[in-house]
Amino acid sequence: MNRTAVGLVGLLAFLALASADKNKKSSEEEVCGVPSYVDKLPTDKQEELREIWSSFTDGDSCEDEREQTKKFLEALPDKLKKQVQGQGKRWRGPKFLEGASDEVRQQFRDLWHDRSIKKEDKPQKFLELAEKTLDSEHLALFKKSEKEREARRKAFQSKARAPQAKAAYDKLEKLREERMKIYDEIPESARKELRSLFWGRWHRRHHD
Repeated sequence: MNRTAVGLVGLLAFLALASADKNKKSSEEEVCGVPSYVDKLPTDKQEELREIWSSFTDGDSCEDEREQTKKFLEALPDKLKKQVQGQGKRWRGPKFLEGASDEVRQQFRDLWHDRSIKKEDKPQKFLELAEKTLDSEHLALFKKSEKEREARRKAFQSKARAPQAKAAYDKLEKLREERMKIYDEIPESARKELRSLFWGRWHRRHHD
């Protein structure tokens, strides 16, 4: 593999690692204070949420308050969760999971990371899960998303007409799958170290 290909693989690795941690970072960077969705809640729940933030002072760390708020949200009935979904922070996941319960989202995440299922079998597994857990509106969004994803995949593949290009594409796809499998199997501390290493190498290459 020549230097350009190695650089491409390295950059792809960095982007994959950064993307995998994007949702985690976005939640960690939420501003402190009573969430704006408080007025969407019943009076007793409003009081409970305001009580969590009653001792907070601007400029202090709000890690404890955010953790308590997270537990507060998780304990809400699904109906109330849907009422406040998207209020206070923008939903960054797929449209078909917007408003879904934490349990349903976790089922999709678990299936996505399940390396025991062959890649070619996953679309059918996702469809079965969607039909079992989503309402008609969100199921339609899921099917639309899958149709668009498949169209993008075919369009991308059709651009690689030369046999060498197609072979290289297939190899890079396998590398990507293996890279993500390794990433899933290591602890979070090791993931952070890898992200730092990839970012440092990419930054030096483009700024030195």
